[in-house]
Amino acid sequence: SMVAAGEAAGALEIVLERLHQYLQKQQQLKSQISTAMIYPAVLASFSLLMVIMLLGFVVPSLEAMFEDREVNTLTAAVLGLSRFLSNYWFVYIPMLALIGGGAYYQMRTPRFRLWWQAQSLRIPGIRGLVMQAALARYCRTMATLLEGGLTLVEAMDITGGVLKNATLEAVFDRIRQHIVDGSSLSRELSKQPLIPQMMTRMLAVGEETGSSAAMFGRVADIYEQDVEKNLGRVTALAQPVILVFMGLLVGTVLLAVLLPLLDISGFAG
Repeated sequence: SMVAAGEAAGALEIVLERLHQYLQKQQQLKSQISTAMIYPAVLASFSLLMVIMLLGFVVPSLEAMFEDREVNTLTAAVLGLSRFLSNYWFVYIPMLALIGGGAYYQMRTPRFRLWWQAQSLRIPGIRGLVMQAALARYCRTMATLLEGGLTLVEAMDITGGVLKNATLEAVFDRIRQHIVDGSSLSRELSKQPLIPQMMTRMLAVGEETGSSAAMFGRVADIYEQDVEKNLGRVTALAQPVILVFMGLLVGTVLLAVLLPLLDISGFAG
């Protein structure tokens, strides 16, 4: 539609350049989100692997040292968990694989996606980031399509899918329908509690001054910067939290092994 509008207006080259810029922005946003999610996941996986290695291989090799020794509660619990991991791997590994496979399948179902999309707009901390990323995609797409010569309604017809959230898609679909019926964009945005006031005010100015495309672009710039900044905060916060958690797990296992060896089991209760 955008290319066809560009051809009709004799501005195909400009439209293609706008599309190129749009795709670059979308890829950059996607890469930022992926990077922010991958790093904490790698740290968490490494932490879990380290604990499994300690319990599955290191602790069993030292267990003989505790055979004739009365051990404290912490050491007994760690030894029991270690024996379970060593002796019943054929039970828990298939079980974990089954649970993981079932969870993966469930997460890919439309029903789960709709549920998660709705919940993500209610969870503090996640809600803001989800909204910013979705609205950044929406406004960037709207700016590109409007600059390409499409009308507001035509652009909204195409853009709904980039939100990737059924709740927000329903909101903007209602807005589009009211605009078709004769209402204005700013009026309908102001009626939606989910839509941030900053976005509503800026687009109202764009509507009044006949610069909606430029204003959609400015809103997209703001949200893209917010996403980048907040993703950096999430990554910076996740790293020490995961490292502390990993240190506590490893430290607990080491403490359980060292206490009996140092004959200070009384400190563990």
